[in-house]
Amino acid sequence: MPALYDFAEQLCAPDEHILTLTPAYGYFQHAAKHHRRELKGIDLAPDGDVFAIDFDALTRAAAAPRSRVLFLCHPHNPTGMIWSDAELLRIAHICADHDVVIVSDEVHCDLRRQDQSHTPLAKLMPESNHIVTCMSPAKTFNLAGLLLGNIIIESRTLRERWRARVNPICNPLSLAAAQGAYRNGEPWLAALREYLDDNFRLLKHRLDTELPDTRFSIPGATYMAWVDLGAYFPDETNLTKFFIENAGVIVEGGEMFVANGGRYVRLNIACPRAVLNAALDRMFAAIAARANQR
Repeated sequence: MPALYDFAEQLCAPDEHILTLTPAYGYFQHAAKHHRRELKGIDLAPDGDVFAIDFDALTRAAAAPRSRVLFLCHPHNPTGMIWSDAELLRIAHICADHDVVIVSDEVHCDLRRQDQSHTPLAKLMPESNHIVTCMSPAKTFNLAGLLLGNIIIESRTLRERWRARVNPICNPLSLAAAQGAYRNGEPWLAALREYLDDNFRLLKHRLDTELPDTRFSIPGATYMAWVDLGAYFPDETNLTKFFIENAGVIVEGGEMFVANGGRYVRLNIACPRAVLNAALDRMFAAIAARANQR
């Protein structure tokens, strides 16, 4: 997050724009607003089991005179999409053609389904000076409290500008934890991914069985489920507030994700299965009670 905030200021003048694909992680917008930069969204569109990028809209946005940065989330948060190599290359070429720097947030890349793979954007464009990669052990190994991230800047010019502005002090305990996780954490991560995959299958089964009018596909990555509850609620419903008050469950409603969130909720399924089932029981009961009152 500190890196995103810094890039919002460093790469973008006050009258210039940051682009992103919406819905988007809320802190992309917070970073832009903090430095009084405008965030421009390019809406993703549901297309069967995936969310599709509107490349024509992305091209128009990148070509706008004041567009300078694309905050790309890969894998995408909140939809969980893993962009294909062809999609990534198309994004990269559009941005390079219009001198737009891509800050690629790839923090969820290790938390993919067992049958999925992830290609870092910079690996596809090794000679590019327009790509910054942000990764971290924080999500994968639940080490967010250690405040450690990996910022990979291929461009020497941009890297020197970064170093001139930022003098990060690394806690040696954080560094040791990150090294230990990367060197020795693979068996633990494999077990985690298997557990998350089973939780997603459970969620999918229960939604299909008990709330058949929801729209949900198991995401390629992340531990977040992006669930469309539009069939059960009117547009003006604040779903975060509804589930807190009526189910005692904290979810994140689509309004928290910049734009294009509609009547979606983001569910964190990285929890014991008994907790997940209990939360779903209470949410489904709240939805049923609301329907009976109408």
